[in-house]
Amino acid sequence: PTSFSAVGRDPNNSIENYLWIFGDGTSAAVQDTTHTYNLPGTYTVQLILSNRCDEASTLTQTIEINNIPEQPTVPTDTALCDNPIVLTAWPTDNPEFNYYWSTGETSREITVSEPAIIEVAIINITTGCTSDTLQVFIADARPDIDLGGDRTLCQNDPTQTLDAQVANA
Repeated sequence: PTSFSAVGRDPNNSIENYLWIFGDGTSAAVQDTTHTYNLPGTYTVQLILSNRCDEASTLTQTIEINNIPEQPTVPTDTALCDNPIVLTAWPTDNPEFNYYWSTGETSREITVSEPAIIEVAIINITTGCTSDTLQVFIADARPDIDLGGDRTLCQNDPTQTLDAQVANA
């Protein structure tokens, strides 16, 4: 939401009515308010102040409401197998975007080789608007293998069967 606040400089404290007209067909009759614009665009906001004598003053300000960038396109959870994985915040390069990863990296793609919880957001550098932050959980999917205790074999002894098991399964 966008916050609106009216601070009067009336030495007689005679401002009695405040009327905000937000330029999108809605209004509020209070001194301070918030308003959410449903669509991006240019809006003319008016504040009409009136006193006890029904004398009114109108203040006008034009504001620009911009789109929030879409959320990054990385998966919310993924697994490491044998090789590091590449996380891509957005499918294609966009010169209007900056990428902010909790790892400190700012490129569109990062390489991850350890289990982690990583956050990423996209900032449109033209408008300054930021996407929602997305959290990515990266798990280690490689199984822990337990071959049992060490064994000593002598030359020419028959081969013993090794029983491999996934640990903690």
